[in-house]
Amino acid sequence: MSSPVVVGRQAVQDREGVTVGYELLFRADRSAQVAGGALSGDEMSAAVALSTLEIGLDEVVGGRLAFVNADRGVLLGDVPLVLPPDRAVVEVLETVVVDVEVLAGCRRLADQGYAIALDDFVGFEGDEALLDLADIVKIDVRQTQGEELVRLVERCRRHGVRLLAEKVETAHEYDDLSALGFDLFQGYYVDRPVVVAGPTLQPGDLSQLRMATLLLGSELELEELVELLHFDPSLAVQVIRLAALGRAGETRRTVTTIRDAVLKAGSRAIQSWMALLVLRPGRGGTNEAPGGQGTERFVDVLVRARAVELLCARHDRRTQETAFAAGMLSALDLLLGVPAAQLRDSLELDEALAQAAFGEPGTGEPTGPLGRLVRAATDFQLGRPGLPGAPVTTAELETAFADAFVWTAAALARMSDAATSAA
Repeated sequence: MSSPVVVGRQAVQDREGVTVGYELLFRADRSAQVAGGALSGDEMSAAVALSTLEIGLDEVVGGRLAFVNADRGVLLGDVPLVLPPDRAVVEVLETVVVDVEVLAGCRRLADQGYAIALDDFVGFEGDEALLDLADIVKIDVRQTQGEELVRLVERCRRHGVRLLAEKVETAHEYDDLSALGFDLFQGYYVDRPVVVAGPTLQPGDLSQLRMATLLLGSELELEELVELLHFDPSLAVQVIRLAALGRAGETRRTVTTIRDAVLKAGSRAIQSWMALLVLRPGRGGTNEAPGGQGTERFVDVLVRARAVELLCARHDRRTQETAFAAGMLSALDLLLGVPAAQLRDSLELDEALAQAAFGEPGTGEPTGPLGRLVRAATDFQLGRPGLPGAPVTTAELETAFADAFVWTAAALARMSDAATSAA
């Protein structure tokens, strides 16, 4: 069920040589290559944004800005831009025909808090309105040189923008462009493009069908969404990541439960997320035959999550909802094939939830009542000897896992029936 997700990046530095951000670049992963065909600018923008969020924004750009290309669909709002405004610079591509609609779209994005950059800018008649909306103007110094470059720099400066020199290849060019008035620099002299890769979970076909139908076609009750996310751990992880980013003007947030993630992400953000999943080529599902190893692991995740929830209901009802999330998160390494420590680092979680799911940082030792329940369930499911002083008996574990398996089978059957009815 897992596949690598990739995104390219190239650094942008200031006059002092400090990296202030990275331009995000489309790099086709295997699913896109299999799908074949050329992608539109909007599709590439959607793929880059989605890949960045799936890998983790901080994993891709650290605490710096993400420069993202925007074709017409992004600017008009037809393609959702889910990166947080305080972390993103929207680059208006040079191929975009600037008209009243595009200007209105740029103004809307600026009002939301996004910085606007003009990519490969050469100037055109009537460009004053666009320059007035821009924060950064990027100039390709291989394309525009000499007196033409001097005139363009002077013209842009009158609008109070910061100038970014693209395709800077030597120290001599860097010094000359700095003296000319450029503030930011990008190119092989500064940094060569690199690929950042990370594992991801792909939403199941059935859940994606139901999610798209519910979110894109109707109003969705909170409890319906929470129930659906209980049935698809991959979607739950993606919503957790989106919720943790925070809205405009907010700091990064921690997430306590699946319901907490839904509430913090907001319905509009989730709709945008799902629209990207639908738009992105080659990500409709796993294309795995029923009964394959990925399907078995998927069932294992749901069974463990439900078993922990049932055990918690008997021992501590106050953390029952958190129990499902903790059990699910603790089993994601079965799906991804990556260490639990790496998963922990890639998710912004409430520390109590993170410790319950993954144990103490560095050691993985269980902590707290819920953490010890998760560890007992994990040991039982994997056939490992339990720790001394486990909070539940073997008989309780056997009963919980038997009931959890029945619940999982019924849940998957309901999802299958729903998909068949919708077909």
